[in-house]
Amino acid sequence: MTTFALYNIIGVAAAVGATFLALRANSTSSVLAYIALIMFFLGDTIWLDNSSIIIWGIIACAVFIIDISRPGEGGDKEAKHAPFSTLSAVYMFVGSLVLALVAYAADSHFIVPGAVVGAFLALLAYVKTPQGTAIPFPGSEFFHYFCTYALRIILTATIIAMVIGVAATRHIIMQQLHDF
Repeated sequence: MTTFALYNIIGVAAAVGATFLALRANSTSSVLAYIALIMFFLGDTIWLDNSSIIIWGIIACAVFIIDISRPGEGGDKEAKHAPFSTLSAVYMFVGSLVLALVAYAADSHFIVPGAVVGAFLALLAYVKTPQGTAIPFPGSEFFHYFCTYALRIILTATIIAMVIGVAATRHIIMQQLHDF
């Protein structure tokens, strides 16, 4: 087994772990998603420049700091939160991942806005289900819920969509060069 294959195996494990942690409202999912990005970069699965790696690291750290400093998470246990639902997280993750991939296919610069719109639309769809009636839309509770739980989901889905998109693009280019 080569070193590159080992990096890719660790990257897949980290991406899967980040997904499960994001769906469980765990604040470490953003850091684990960034570790997955680094492993795929080191494993030569994706081609990114160093500035992109640094920027995504800063974003992952910012999301982690925001997550651990939220009221009710650290010192303020009295703060009221919208009721967390794993099903709503699944809705937001799938919506975010799908629209991030569609946006990446259109232009890679639209991957983050695509992920945000996907998560928003998916949460909007969730509140229309019988399980989602606890989060009224429109209203401040809906936007509070979205801002509280969607950030780590959007980051994780965006990194996974970016890895899928870049790896698929690389595969297509390599296939065309091989056929040439």
